[in-house]
Amino acid sequence: MKQITILMIFLVLLLAFVGCSPTNHEVVNEMELEKESEAIKEKPALNNIVLEEVEGKKIEILLPPSYDTSAQRYPVVYMHDGQSVFSSMGSSWKLDKTIKELTEDELIEEMIVVAVYHGGEIQRDREYVPYNETVHQNTDGTYAKVYAEFFVNTIIPYIDEHYRTIPNRENRAIMGASFGGLNALWLGYNYSGTFSMVGALSPSYWVNNRAIYDEVSTSEKPDIKIWFDMGDVGETYEAPMIDILIDKGFTYGEDLFYMLDNGAAHTLSAWEKRVKSALILFKGKEAKSAVKLDINVSFLTNGIYHNYLNESLVEINPIITLDNGMVFSARQLASYSVENEKDGDVDQKGYVTFHSGENLLVNVKYKNIEQQIEVDYQKLKEDLTKYLRNHVPQYEEDNTKIVYSEINDEYLTKDLVDEAIDKILKTGFVEIKEQTDEYIILDFTGLK
Repeated sequence: MKQITILMIFLVLLLAFVGCSPTNHEVVNEMELEKESEAIKEKPALNNIVLEEVEGKKIEILLPPSYDTSAQRYPVVYMHDGQSVFSSMGSSWKLDKTIKELTEDELIEEMIVVAVYHGGEIQRDREYVPYNETVHQNTDGTYAKVYAEFFVNTIIPYIDEHYRTIPNRENRAIMGASFGGLNALWLGYNYSGTFSMVGALSPSYWVNNRAIYDEVSTSEKPDIKIWFDMGDVGETYEAPMIDILIDKGFTYGEDLFYMLDNGAAHTLSAWEKRVKSALILFKGKEAKSAVKLDINVSFLTNGIYHNYLNESLVEINPIITLDNGMVFSARQLASYSVENEKDGDVDQKGYVTFHSGENLLVNVKYKNIEQQIEVDYQKLKEDLTKYLRNHVPQYEEDNTKIVYSEINDEYLTKDLVDEAIDKILKTGFVEIKEQTDEYIILDFTGLK
């Protein structure tokens, strides 16, 4: 007997896991600052980290080891959520240790890191979210634009005046995570005369029904490099932003890089690991070759309701390690060939569609590295079934309908539900049993 099930979808179940403000972190004690002169700070206070305050905004500045023994000037990385950037804060990105490691391994240039504190949990939303988002966060987006002006016209000039920076856009990057990642991309797009590189880690692109997608797609391409990444545990799927950026003129693998970190959650430790690649993109050695290829295959439960995703929900994710230390998802830079073509296909970005219930043998190649993988039909189908059981309140094995009038979420229109069903249909795991204007019945028995 065929299994028949409902897909009564609530987007809020996904949104609850992403975009939230990080937990409060321990705050360092005030430190006595030593100065060589009125204009230029020469002596770091503790472990090369200086604590400053600019018009009431706390800032920590990590100075490179050679700072007080040379007259050299340095590029600067500006970081959002400054109270969780350095290892002195306990739970943090431990960015000081990462910078030290990459510099000693000669993978990046020496640089100054400016970690700008947010203004508290409520104020953080207002500072970082440049869109009207009163459903899930209490901000209308206007203060973020005021804060951007303060950041660009007060904080950066102060740093350039008091520290030995290289004071031009080519030597400034802006980075952040979650809301800070959303803001980093927004700042990079709107202030490309100030920044040349963006690092957006686990960015909350979902805000206001993905308003950032609309803004990017209708704006002129700025002269910047972009790194962004996501985990797939409790985070939304945002790879469709790559297509938007490519359409605007970015070249994937040159001025645009992305990583889907399979198994990673919305955590400081995940950002600590992935920020290395962002730093290398900013001021790292040029890569000459790929040295490693790892391949993951997953069912994109976090992409089911994405209003810009039109592909199948099964994705092959080739992870490339370059000889300069950068790690990223190859996506369309890789090639995919299916040996048993009658059983399924893989498109140029790695999305999989099954034509039968058989596993697929797929050859994945990136430049000089090639690897064959087996895409497991039954496991991926079980991933979908598990998701439905965990997330659909009235999931049943038999004779259950999707009733459109019972969906109660302002983001989930009938059209979006139909688009979600269409993505699931593209995987090959499901068929439509019956459909009317009021409901739809899906058959999850799978392909014959």
